[in-house]
Amino acid sequence: MAKKEVTPQNSFELGTAAKKKLQENWQQLVAISATLKKTEEPLDQRAFENLQKVNLSLLKPFIQKLEKQYAARTVARYRNTLTFYLNEYLATQDDTLLSDNGNFVGEMYSAGVSRNEVKQAARGLQKFYVFLQQNDLITVEQLADSKETVKLSADSMGLGMGMLKEYF
Repeated sequence: MAKKEVTPQNSFELGTAAKKKLQENWQQLVAISATLKKTEEPLDQRAFENLQKVNLSLLKPFIQKLEKQYAARTVARYRNTLTFYLNEYLATQDDTLLSDNGNFVGEMYSAGVSRNEVKQAARGLQKFYVFLQQNDLITVEQLADSKETVKLSADSMGLGMGMLKEYF
């Protein structure tokens, strides 16, 4: 199925109630990220499960919007890839999308994830950042920075985060 043309009714923008819920979930992620950065202690099981729940809550409206634009198989690939990246890869390392390591998708390659899966994660994460910016959760500058970091990380997979961080 071909990609649908993006029009106002199928753009990434949400209605008022959905946007408010998204903002609440974003604030929860901000709080979790701040706690992790401040304490540098590993998450206990309850906090880990809460982080996963918040991540899924943030992804839900994004996936719902994708369902209006893409074929079911494409949407499933984005959902599975982003869920894995946020809830399995980052969360198990006590990281979030907002942590210093949140955009370094290329590091998944060093953990045994295929190049193709890393590229899929990068594409999905970039689209997710557009969604976040269009719903006023990140600035245009943050969007540009995040997309650039994700792209550089995916393009340099396997080189190691230390080398990539030299650019930032």
